[in-house]
Amino acid sequence: YSSNSGNIGPLLIVDGLQVDNIQYLDPEMIASMEVLKDAASTAVFGVRGANGVILVTTKRGEEGKAKISLSSAFGLTQPLRHLTACESYEHAKIFSEAQLSDKWNDPTTSLTFSPAVIDMFKRNADPIMFPNTNWDEFLFNDLSWQTQHNITVSGGADRVRYFVSLGYLYQDGMLKSFENYNSNYTYNRYN
Repeated sequence: YSSNSGNIGPLLIVDGLQVDNIQYLDPEMIASMEVLKDAASTAVFGVRGANGVILVTTKRGEEGKAKISLSSAFGLTQPLRHLTACESYEHAKIFSEAQLSDKWNDPTTSLTFSPAVIDMFKRNADPIMFPNTNWDEFLFNDLSWQTQHNITVSGGADRVRYFVSLGYLYQDGMLKSFENYNSNYTYNRYN
């Protein structure tokens, strides 16, 4: 959630520092999260905390030998629904019916799609001049990959403690790529 000017949202504090957007913080780095929403607990933050405060504390190193942790997750994403459109033949037929209904008594009505053109769409006689493309199937993938990897190293001694975390998130888009043009959108996040 973004608390930039114009958006009314809670104040976001990560390890004592105000941040504008928490979406870039790797969930593997979060030790605890606290939501302050009553007037007594947000009074310390003044007017900035009027809409609540979210306090995030990241993980810390603990005294002892170095601990190495690795996590990986793989998944598939898919759209909740695909919009369906009518085929070229159905569109031409309905569009012509609408034109005739609008100007039913005008003898000079010229249709955008003549009966011969509608028949060409119906028979799929000339796919170049009268195409019937299923754009949803042509442009979109059914599924796309998502992967996330994290490695952490933590430890320390009496006076020095450390916690180092490296993270990578990749989400593939739903658009298909073509020979000379890649219209797909992807998301890469490094932490």
